[in-house]
Amino acid sequence: MDMLNTSDDGSVTDGEDDESCNSKQSPSGHSFEVLQRRLEAERNARKAAETEMDGLRVSFSRLKSITAEAVQQRDHMLRLKDEAESSQQDLLRKLNEALNCRDDAIRQRDEALKSRDNAIRSRDEISLLRDVAMHARNSTKLDVESAVRILVAGAGNITDRVQSVQSFDETLPRSSSHTGIAAIAYGFTKRAETIIDGLLLHSDRADKDLSSLRQQMEQQQYQSAFKIEKLEATIQRLEDRVASQITELGKWKSLAAENEQKLCKFEQMLSEKISTAEDKTRLLMNDLNFKDITLKKLDGSIQELALLLSESHATLAKHAIEFLPTDTLIEKIPPPSNGAKADKITSYCTDRLKVIMNLFLKLAIAWKEQTDLRRKALEDLENTITRLIVEKKEITSFLQIAITRKQEVLEAVSKVSLGSEHNLNTMAKKSGDIGSFVGQYEPLNNNLHIEDPSREGSIWETELKQSKQEMFELQQSLAVARFFPTCFLLPFPSYSLPFLRLLLHSVLVVSCRGELEMLRTMSEYKAKELLDKMIKIKDFENEQYHAQNTIDDLKSRLAAASDALEEFKEAAAKEAGESLIRTQEVEQLKEQVSFWKHQSDKLNDLLEETKGKLLLKEEMAAAAVAARKAAEQSLRIADGRALQLHKKIDELIKQFELLEGKDDGITPSGWYDACWPSQWLWGRPSHLCNNGFQKTDSEMEKLKERLIRETIHRTS
Repeated sequence: MDMLNTSDDGSVTDGEDDESCNSKQSPSGHSFEVLQRRLEAERNARKAAETEMDGLRVSFSRLKSITAEAVQQRDHMLRLKDEAESSQQDLLRKLNEALNCRDDAIRQRDEALKSRDNAIRSRDEISLLRDVAMHARNSTKLDVESAVRILVAGAGNITDRVQSVQSFDETLPRSSSHTGIAAIAYGFTKRAETIIDGLLLHSDRADKDLSSLRQQMEQQQYQSAFKIEKLEATIQRLEDRVASQITELGKWKSLAAENEQKLCKFEQMLSEKISTAEDKTRLLMNDLNFKDITLKKLDGSIQELALLLSESHATLAKHAIEFLPTDTLIEKIPPPSNGAKADKITSYCTDRLKVIMNLFLKLAIAWKEQTDLRRKALEDLENTITRLIVEKKEITSFLQIAITRKQEVLEAVSKVSLGSEHNLNTMAKKSGDIGSFVGQYEPLNNNLHIEDPSREGSIWETELKQSKQEMFELQQSLAVARFFPTCFLLPFPSYSLPFLRLLLHSVLVVSCRGELEMLRTMSEYKAKELLDKMIKIKDFENEQYHAQNTIDDLKSRLAAASDALEEFKEAAAKEAGESLIRTQEVEQLKEQVSFWKHQSDKLNDLLEETKGKLLLKEEMAAAAVAARKAAEQSLRIADGRALQLHKKIDELIKQFELLEGKDDGITPSGWYDACWPSQWLWGRPSHLCNNGFQKTDSEMEKLKERLIRETIHRTS
């Protein structure tokens, strides 16, 4: 197209020089000016397109710099990734037993990262190929621009040469059929024809090469498109894997957070246990102090008990001497000193208790013997008392009978007259009956005297018998002293022996009644004494039992206190050891928690860095894709504008073709050939329209193919 422009310029200059010769160009001058204006507008549009191409070159250079920085960042990321993998491997070596699941996850992540790195490498290779293609395209564009400049310069040179040819007519080829501008044009066209023949041959060869290259490029494009689809599918799969790995990482993070919460809870539990252990130690110290105080009190109570035992031993010895008067009962045991130890005091207490127990045994034996004797005496006394009660009942019955009869006798005596013997006989009979009654009672009285309790053999029984006899004699004397004066005061005739017998028997009955009362009082007194002694013995037994119980309690308390002290000491030692172990465990757990927190922070930092780098890579890739799309769009716009220019040129060519059919003295083909001398050899404008631009496009594609091959060869 530039060649056409240059040819246009050359034809215009030729027309201006030959304006004096050609006076018939006025009808077509207006249309030529219009064409010239349109050509200038097309030149301006071309310049605008070139400025846009320059802007695209600048943006493409920026994209190159961005891609170079992306490659550097990728290399840096790969180094960081290698360092992170080495650090992760070290961590995995340390934590292979505790984190098997995490190791599996890390292995999967490493595989995903490797696959992602492979995908990234393949994507980078594709981007490199794309960059190489873009570079080749840009280089082809530069070459095209340089070729355009060369063609423009060649057109200028051709115009200069034409101007020089006009001054040097001999150098140009001549023909007999053409003169003037036609001869110059003929010579110029002949010279251009020689040049264009070679170009046509070269273009034919280039067309053949370009057709073959186009086929190869189409095959390569098809293969590259197929590979790109495969790579996109693999990238999609890798992205899915990365997303799944990210979800798994989120799960692991949640698990790590749960573990941290568990560790916090465990720390709280340990702190609570430590506080409880400290409280227990305080309580145990308080218990130790309290038990020390109780031990001191027990020592004092043991000393007091030793004193009480010595005093009770002395009192028991005194009472035992009353029952068993022997000197061997009291064993002389030296009392402990005030500053003696607890063992000596306890041994002293045990010795005292043994002595007291021996005394109690001896007292029990003696008391058993005494109780047996007293039981026998009490049984005898009870027998005698029952017998006496029976006799008392009989005596009371006989006394009632005697009293009734005595009343009858007294009534009879008061009613006796001096001459009535009948009354005397009746009185004699009655006295005889009383005598028989008294005779019946005498054996009872004798039995009462015979059956005295002399068989008991004890001292108090003999004394009782003597006192009883003395009382009986005194009662007899008193009774005789009471009744005999009345008897002597009575008149003698009425005083007879049977009556005296009756009186004596009554006196004996009264004396027996007094004796019975005295025996009752004595038995009650002795029973009271026995009860008192039994009560004393029971008191002694109770005291002995209480003393034994207190001694047993004190022994059990001492044993329990000693056991409790030993247990407390053992428990305190165990708790102290456990508290030390717990403190060590707590410190170890704290160290582990801090270590794991540090490791988790490192892992989080690495993950964040990798995420940021991945985001940067994705952004850079998106920017590169956007730049590629913008460049493609700008190229499409330029291609559209070129198509519009081609259409305009086609319209102009059609107008020239219409002008060719007119006969106005000047052949229109002269203007066309003057403007576009190259078309003489190429043929008509249809050939120009259909083949010229295709040749330029094919040449550009050929140059692109060569550049791509060279870059691929260099990279390989």
